[in-house]
Amino acid sequence: SLMYDTMHQLCQELAITESFLVKHITDTATNLLANLKNALATNRWASVFISFKKSPPPTVIHFEDGVKIDDEQFRRIIDEIRSCRYLADKMALIQRNLHSITDLVDMLEGACLFGAEFDAFFRVLGDMELALLWKRVPPEAIVLSLHFTESEQEWQHRLATFLQSLAPTRKEKIEKLCAQLRQTRPNRTWLDQ
Repeated sequence: SLMYDTMHQLCQELAITESFLVKHITDTATNLLANLKNALATNRWASVFISFKKSPPPTVIHFEDGVKIDDEQFRRIIDEIRSCRYLADKMALIQRNLHSITDLVDMLEGACLFGAEFDAFFRVLGDMELALLWKRVPPEAIVLSLHFTESEQEWQHRLATFLQSLAPTRKEKIEKLCAQLRQTRPNRTWLDQ
């Protein structure tokens, strides 16, 4: 498009070669183009605002499927998470202290998160972490509630619902990661549900 040609010409004329600057210019041009198209469609040019403030990078929490922390330390962390009033404080404690999927699952089953907090928490996880969690949900857990505690059922149901709400391309990516983790083709998908 003309915008990208102009952006490329600007980078050439100003001898901008650093990748982070070129990326910043590209991102800014993309956002500006979207704003301009919207203003053109609605005939509201006064609403076009060019912000020079850099948007913060999205928070993503990464866990490793590593060594589980000892029980005493885990209980102390869980008690601390439960005593938090705000989700942001809970998430900071989780990010700082829990570094394995096993600990994360134990935390999810430990009545630390409630209701919409699950969705907010799942939103900050990366695709691999979501796949690692989904891998741990038995297929019958979503359909049958037999032999599962209430806290096991809640996080598993919330995860399934969250995954169903994702864009199809992201769901497919997570599903493929999960299949790779299982070393087999997935025996069920949330796309089919």
